[in-house]
Amino acid sequence: MKQEDYIRKTAGTDNPFKVPDGYFADFEKRLMSRLPEEPAFAPVVFPTPRRRRLAPLFMAAASLCVAVSGAVLWFSHMNHDNEPKAHTASTQVASSDSYIDAVADYTMMDNSDIYAYLATADEK
Repeated sequence: MKQEDYIRKTAGTDNPFKVPDGYFADFEKRLMSRLPEEPAFAPVVFPTPRRRRLAPLFMAAASLCVAVSGAVLWFSHMNHDNEPKAHTASTQVASSDSYIDAVADYTMMDNSDIYAYLATADEK
């Protein structure tokens, strides 16, 4: 409180900022007389880049590629599920062939021994 009283005594309570009389009466006329008749420069309109104009087309093409790839993968997967189970039989034959080869190596049998064994098995 004491500081505010001191400031009021030293500075006073009058507003130091004053507008001259009649300043705003012809303000618009003075401002318009200072403005140029034509703009100093014409606004420059930059063309939109080709990339920006074609962006929707690129998005549509990318979406179409994803859809076609997905459809191809989906239908190829569906076709593999509907195939007959002969494919698994061939893998079983291949695995049993490798088993026979391992047994033949272990027993030291060659093709002539195997044929002789099979020939005697048919006679019995």
